[in-house]
Amino acid sequence: MLSIALTLATAAATALLLRRPVSAMLHRSGLARPNWKGVAVAPSGGIVIALASIAGHSVAAVVRSQGAPDHLLALGMIIAAYVGLFDDIAGRDSGKGFAGHVSQSLRVMTVSTGLLKAVFVSLAALMVARTVSGSLWETLLRAGAIALTANLFNLLDLRPGRCIKAYLAVSALGAVLGGLDVHRFGPTSFAAVVFLSDDLRGRAMLGDGGSNLLGFALGAQIAYSAPMWLVPVWAAAALTLNAASEKYSFTSVIESNRLLRWLDMLGRPQD
Repeated sequence: MLSIALTLATAAATALLLRRPVSAMLHRSGLARPNWKGVAVAPSGGIVIALASIAGHSVAAVVRSQGAPDHLLALGMIIAAYVGLFDDIAGRDSGKGFAGHVSQSLRVMTVSTGLLKAVFVSLAALMVARTVSGSLWETLLRAGAIALTANLFNLLDLRPGRCIKAYLAVSALGAVLGGLDVHRFGPTSFAAVVFLSDDLRGRAMLGDGGSNLLGFALGAQIAYSAPMWLVPVWAAAALTLNAASEKYSFTSVIESNRLLRWLDMLGRPQD
């Protein structure tokens, strides 16, 4: 219990200490980006949550009494955050979703930041999935679940707090149904909770770096903890939602449903 408490406290404290300074640094560097209202906001979520997760994982590696540290899981989450942040600060392409990234790259005959993000998140997913899979088939299924979840959360992050709330809700449900290794995934969850207030109030935003990281972490949680039969079910559901996003707007669907709209607005200041 002490190791869990130290791990989670370290992640939460790191996120609390870094969220405002990192946002200020990005503003001073001219890296703030327009949010959904057109207001310049720093995409600091990926940096803050990634660093807080690293701090928590580092403490867990030192104080945990048993079990090898999950270096490849931590590396995979860092890769997801890094390529997402690169898209935040260097991406100017309009493609959304994997199909959008591919078509945009083919249209201008160059490699877009979005395509780089999709490719390297997929490679990181393969790396992480292999550590918990007994066969190539299981590896591909688990990697698909991780990569598709990361891309799905990228598509969800269009309003303040939406992505973090979805992550926390599904992660909590997964923990109840399949159990949760707190040392592995607790630091990311606690860092996300700390960052949520700034996200909801529009002081900072997750950006692609943060949404990639949360989606990757959730996909990895499913790959690590869910029974094998559930992994392809989740992957198919994520694939369906990713495909649907090419035709339908998630925001329009959410705003047309009273319950979903209420959940989406929960915690956000009234306009």
